[in-house]
Amino acid sequence: MKSTSFFYRITATAAAGSALLLIGMAFIAFPQGLEYPGVSVLTGELALSPADQAAYAGALGMLFLLDGLFLLGWLVSWVGIAQAARERMPLFGLLALVFGLAGALLDFSENSIIWGVFQNLSAGRALNADWLVTWKAVQHLSYWLPFIGALFASFGLWSSDWRARITAVVGSVLVVFAAAGMYLPALALLPNVWFLLWFASNAVLLWGHAGTHESG
Repeated sequence: MKSTSFFYRITATAAAGSALLLIGMAFIAFPQGLEYPGVSVLTGELALSPADQAAYAGALGMLFLLDGLFLLGWLVSWVGIAQAARERMPLFGLLALVFGLAGALLDFSENSIIWGVFQNLSAGRALNADWLVTWKAVQHLSYWLPFIGALFASFGLWSSDWRARITAVVGSVLVVFAAAGMYLPALALLPNVWFLLWFASNAVLLWGHAGTHESG
């Protein structure tokens, strides 16, 4: 039981770390009020001054550093939340694991696309806009897959435990609003807010699971 308790404490810590990293990334500012990833810059439509170009490169690099750490926490914590769901409903836990991990891997791919375009632009090799289609497709899937994974996890987590119920509500009811935010400009912040709530609730639930297995 001690090994199981340790496993849940590690995954809870990873979830908490991901939540904190999301908050940190929200404070990264791009020059000229650009929003990530600065599509107008990457397509060559907007030419930045040398100072703004340096600021843009620094912001993009810092964002990818924090996002990489966030994704590592995502991968570790999602194993924990899927295992918690599998304890009650094995099939839903397995589906939650597959969709959740696939979403994180696609997020890594999205970052790689943007970084590759930026590197080409920095080297003076402007690309045509074809990459935008691929990036948008990968970006959407990197949201939809964890949304679906969280929904499956919610089915497996629902119980009398208040921590499980909160996590299940975030992963089922609130995920609907997060998905709507991908298409409604007025709700554009909701997907990121949802991820913050999801990992924060995961941290609380998984830490509680650790205590349960430690005393069990």
